[in-house]
Amino acid sequence: MRFIFLIVVGALIISSCQSENNPISPNLKEEEFPMAIGSIWEYNVTDTTYYYFFTDSMKTNDGILQVSIVGSTFLENRGKAIVWQYKFLNNLDSLYVLKSGDTTFFYSDKRNPTPTFSLIFPLEVKQRWQLSNCSEYEVLDKEILYLPFGLFRNAFNISGNNSCEGEASFMENYYIEPNVGIIKYKSYYQNFHYSIKRKIEWNLKSYSLAR
Repeated sequence: MRFIFLIVVGALIISSCQSENNPISPNLKEEEFPMAIGSIWEYNVTDTTYYYFFTDSMKTNDGILQVSIVGSTFLENRGKAIVWQYKFLNNLDSLYVLKSGDTTFFYSDKRNPTPTFSLIFPLEVKQRWQLSNCSEYEVLDKEILYLPFGLFRNAFNISGNNSCEGEASFMENYYIEPNVGIIKYKSYYQNFHYSIKRKIEWNLKSYSLAR
């Protein structure tokens, strides 16, 4: 499914080299990431793929991505997780989100729960953490963003760099507004062996938070 690439393609690249242990930060801090069942976010998405050597190979896939928190489930040897459902162009998929201390982990497969992404709260500029030996994240800065939904004044820009695949690279940026969630996402993937590049961007157009 094309839309799940937005978050999970990085996991597909790095999952083979991730540790079995979750990288838990030792300090318990205040949560600032909405996790209530019933919350919904909608994003305008642009997904562009092209091959280096074919000038007419560019393909753009635009649409609306809906992310809904629909319930909870248990991950084997991990505990209770919140189910995030993704709907894009009539396709459905899920992520499983679990809090452990001050760290929030995202899993793509509840039968083989290895985290594909993590966040440590509260977010702080220059904060850095690793998810695996070849996957690391850093909070670069806080930005003011003008999006289809409106103006956001305190968006944390989190940069991710995944380099587990020898002939490929995957870079991503999550923009997170405290108490709102992910308001913007960008990713760039290139594979030299297959001569392919892919860019994805999604911007928040509406949201509704359950209490």
